[in-house]
Amino acid sequence: GLFLCALRPLLLTFSVFLSLPQPTMQRSVAFLAVLMGCFMVALAINDDASILFVRGPLPKTQKISETSFADLLSHTLGLEPINPDQKRHNFPHVDLFDLPRSNLFVSVDGVGSGSNFFPNAYKVNVNRNNVVQDSLGYLVTLLTGATVAEHEIFGHSWSVDKQVVEAFSGPAAEPKAISVSDRLFEASKDSLVVCLSFDKQMAEALAAHRPSASRVFFYSESAQAFVDEHNPSSVLLTKQQILEFALSLDDSTLPFPVVAELAAIRLLPTLLASLPRASTPVYVAVAISSTRQITASSPQLLSSVLPLFQAELTTVDQSLGERSAMQVALLGSSVAQHTVETPIAFNSRAAREAKEDSSTTYTNAEVNSYQIMLWTALILALSIIAASWVTCTLDTGTNTILHRLPMPKRNHDM
Repeated sequence: GLFLCALRPLLLTFSVFLSLPQPTMQRSVAFLAVLMGCFMVALAINDDASILFVRGPLPKTQKISETSFADLLSHTLGLEPINPDQKRHNFPHVDLFDLPRSNLFVSVDGVGSGSNFFPNAYKVNVNRNNVVQDSLGYLVTLLTGATVAEHEIFGHSWSVDKQVVEAFSGPAAEPKAISVSDRLFEASKDSLVVCLSFDKQMAEALAAHRPSASRVFFYSESAQAFVDEHNPSSVLLTKQQILEFALSLDDSTLPFPVVAELAAIRLLPTLLASLPRASTPVYVAVAISSTRQITASSPQLLSSVLPLFQAELTTVDQSLGERSAMQVALLGSSVAQHTVETPIAFNSRAAREAKEDSSTTYTNAEVNSYQIMLWTALILALSIIAASWVTCTLDTGTNTILHRLPMPKRNHDM
């Protein structure tokens, strides 16, 4: 992912360097400095996401992989690991008799690690091992511990042979990996899982396979209300109630999705109090999707919107009791919602169905090996060309000291 992010500025910088008439030592140093800057920019984009641990057990590191968070969360709740081979030496020590009885997980779309959201929380940067082009695919990666090529949710939508596939639109568009909520239902069929988001697909991603026992709420344009996916007649909040809630806010210019999510989050404590609780931890997941629109249109509005969400989420966290944990995933400002052009080489189920008559298929291991060899060879070739050009075109000037040295005198006595 780092090489792909830095490739375009690298090639542009190298083409400018080749256009110089007589590169000098100063220009060569400048070229190398700009080259390092390209990699630093790519690294900054790569580290735009982070996890904020507001309450509960804290990991023993400040940097984790994107595929290890799901196991970290399941470890915190005392559940079986999603990936048994996952290294757990940086995971917190959890007492079996003092496990959290509830967990609040929050994802914030369009907001990076540089925001001032929950400033007192323990921040852990997320190392992105894969280039993710859409926040939905990245959220599924965090909650399943699987890469995009493994869970096959490439984004809100993706294109296969010029046909657009919508995420969670059918069995072929479901994640091919289990999530933390699946582990909860494996532990107890009576587990309480409540997921909420204005965006329907983001709400569905929070409870990956969405068993009927889970409560998945999203805003339905047709019903003009927050409804339960498994019971559309069950209305959490109507549009009229949302508009009435907007009157109580100081800022009347907030977009409707922001107001709707704020109003729905405020109702969560009342909803949780009315639902029966099982012996397993209560899992509450909220995906704040309205911030993505703010980041794209008016980023200056984030400074006033994020404190509102922080206040409402703090109230929800307090309603869950003392033995509760809370994590906030900042998905990053470098990802956005759009249709992802999915290569056939990923060999997703939708791609296989579209290519049933194809006689050539590639495994994920073969694709990964090809990508590694291709980009490594390209970067090495560019590095060798750059080093050779710098060495051959150095202007060392004339060494006047060497020219003034006298020639050795011959000994005429011999």
